[in-house]
Amino acid sequence: MMRTALQMLPCFALAVAASCADLSGSWLERGVVWTKAPATIDHDLRSGRAEVVNFASDGEFAILTCTLYRRKSGVTVSAGDPQDVDLGRWQSIGSSLHIQHRLSFRTIERSGETLPGPEISGVVEIMNDHTIRFRGKVFRRERSLDKGVEEDLVGVRSVAKR
Repeated sequence: MMRTALQMLPCFALAVAASCADLSGSWLERGVVWTKAPATIDHDLRSGRAEVVNFASDGEFAILTCTLYRRKSGVTVSAGDPQDVDLGRWQSIGSSLHIQHRLSFRTIERSGETLPGPEISGVVEIMNDHTIRFRGKVFRRERSLDKGVEEDLVGVRSVAKR
């Protein structure tokens, strides 16, 4: 798929601290509390609730609050547990990344809540040790989440636009 220069603008403006290729993809919150599944079910399986932030090279941004499964092969998003998804945009301004997002989707709706929610703005700090800080939490790049998160976001974006 060919991208226009305008779509790639967030990448061109990115500070020296990271390139767009370094930033694009899924970032997992550090400090997830992993719970072992019973050995009779799956001795390798761990699960935990966490936030995953996702940066697309075209400036799209998402936050998934979800249950994750961890095995030796990597980390995946649970397909059967509740998810909250914020959608928005990111852009580089000077040496920082500015984020605008809003809660756009919940698998379990709350009575009286209107989605999308109000717009929220924030700044992402790119740290030296291949981590980022956002909303007071530290995140590390987790490539094993990329495919599953992107698949989830395609469906969520189509539902959220209705």
